[in-house]
Amino acid sequence: MDVLSQEAPLPWLVMDRWGIIREVSEAAAALLHMPPAWVIHKPLVSFLPAQERYAFRALLHRLVHGEQPPQWRGYLQPRQRPPLPVILTVSMLPSAHVLQPLFVWHVRQNPL
Repeated sequence: MDVLSQEAPLPWLVMDRWGIIREVSEAAAALLHMPPAWVIHKPLVSFLPAQERYAFRALLHRLVHGEQPPQWRGYLQPRQRPPLPVILTVSMLPSAHVLQPLFVWHVRQNPL
């Protein structure tokens, strides 16, 4: 698919309406402590601590139904690492498939 350049300076993920990761930058995969190929086709909630999953699913539901929350503050759970506080900022990619919107999530570490 290659929607964004892999050389983009910020970590980013492209997800579908169900929260499945379709593309990932090298920087985002490094934050998750996994090779990019292992991140693609996985739900983002599998990289969130259990207590964060409901809130993220609720945000994704609102986003899919036309409410554009500007960002989400929470934690990513890299493999075999402590949770990282992050800010995810979202935008929708233009798509010819109205039923299959794609969302770009830019990831910034949150210094709290």
